[in-house]
Amino acid sequence: MKRKGSKATKKAAAISSQATARMTTKHPAQPRSTHRAYANSGKRYALSNDQLRHIFDLLEKDESMRDLREVAAIISNTGIRTGELCQLRWADVDVHRRRLILANTMSAFERYVPFGPKTLQVLEVRRERGPEAEYILGRSPRALLHRVSHQLRTVCDSIGVSEVTLHLLRRTFFARLVNSGASLDSCMIIGGWRSLSTMTRLIPGTEDWFKFAARNQARIEEEL
Repeated sequence: MKRKGSKATKKAAAISSQATARMTTKHPAQPRSTHRAYANSGKRYALSNDQLRHIFDLLEKDESMRDLREVAAIISNTGIRTGELCQLRWADVDVHRRRLILANTMSAFERYVPFGPKTLQVLEVRRERGPEAEYILGRSPRALLHRVSHQLRTVCDSIGVSEVTLHLLRRTFFARLVNSGASLDSCMIIGGWRSLSTMTRLIPGTEDWFKFAARNQARIEEEL
């Protein structure tokens, strides 16, 4: 009985080993996405001003990159999410007050994102090119974003800047905003974050604000 049980155990182990080998061959481990890798490692990364200028210089020279140039300009100068840009309609653009009106699908509140003259120029050009379009990105916003995302990665890889995404442009905008002296509260409002901890975990440069607050707290304690 022991001998028969031993053969059955070995046979079952062999079948299990073969099944594992087939699964490994057919379904190799997939690499993690850029955003997930940054989130898991705790890395906060933003493009430098020189890198941004280099990217836009390249896009300016290639007319086939027109949509990417315009999308990148809007995100780099407003910090809105790609999903928000995808859903943005011309009715959501307040030209007179220079702001984008973003509705929060999870609540009844609206968020206002200011924009400057460069973004206004991009919006005007797109409006003239598609006066009948309902959405800022035209009739197929998702398809356009999918296409320009691949173009952005290809362009950046060619100049040695890897793993660049549209989301990284948003993160870079807020890193520049913080470095310019903007308060964390204003960044939270513009960016649409619900908690300070979420924003500071993603945006490089915000740790300086906590060092500043810590110094102020220490000075207050000394005064007592």
